Order: sequence, then C-alpha cells, then structure tokens
Amino acid sequence: MVPYVVIVVVAFIGAFFWGVFGFLYGAFIGFLSVLLIGWIVGKIQGGGLPRRVREETVTDFMAAHPDLIRSAYPELSAYKAKEEVAKLLDGMFHRANLDNPSMDVTDAGSPQVFVPSATKLADELEPQAVKELAHGLVGFVLIHPRWYGGNGR
Repeated sequence: MVPYVVIVVVAFIGAFFWGVFGFLYGAFIGFLSVLLIGWIVGKIQGGGLPRRVREETVTDFMAAHPDLIRSAYPELSAYKAKEEVAKLLDGMFHRANLDNPSMDVTDAGSPQVFVPSATKLADELEPQAVKELAHGLVGFVLIHPRWYGGNGR
C-alpha cells in the first residue's frame, strides 16, 4: 500500500507544478523512489527478511532439526551451515516477493504467497538432502512463533 501512496503523491505534486507532463514524470520519479527506498531498507535489514526474524528462525530450525542439517551439509561447520540455511530462507522470501502479484511487499510474507513460493523453490533444489531440508524449513516456518505459529511477529 505504501509504495502506491508514494507514487501517487509524487505524481500529483508533479501535476500541480507541470501539468500532465509533470504527472507522468512524477509517477516515474515516484516509482524510482520506491525502488530506491526498498533497496536501502533491504541493505539496512541485511536481506529480504528482517535480520532478527531470519536469525531466530534459522537458529531454532537448526536446533530442532540437526539431522537435516548434517545430511544436507555434512562437510560444513555449524556456522557455515547456518549461513547456508539463512541464504535459503532469504531465497524463499525473495521468490515469494517475485511471485507476489501485489506491489505491496508485505504480502510476500503472508502464508498464501510465501508457502507456495517457498515450496516451489524447495522442489527445484538439488541434491535430495538439501531439498528435504528446504521442505523441512517451509514446514518449520509454518509453526515458528516469528512467522505463522504465534503472535510474535
């Protein structure tokens, strides 16, 4: 919702000063502003997900499913495996943003958008152990208190 408001406000400001050309130019500038603001916020948060949500989810998942971690990443240390799981979770959220039909990025975090997108991504992964880990992560997100399994969001 917020991106639409920014685009419309900037377009109307352009229209106020320069007419129809200003409206079109303002809409374009508003769209670029939304992209720039989104990029800056993404850099500050450290990815598509808020850093705290990602860290807690990955830590809790690794504690609950050490067997999946060992089978998917047998050669990695716990720290490197955590980085890989965090990248996977970020990739799932990024895919949900791409599959999101709305311009409102908060919709990508809804279970109606996130779960099908994350499941599609998990299905595309190789080897089989990483695919199983990804499916386990999707199931874990469904019950995690920072996501859909509680009111800690």
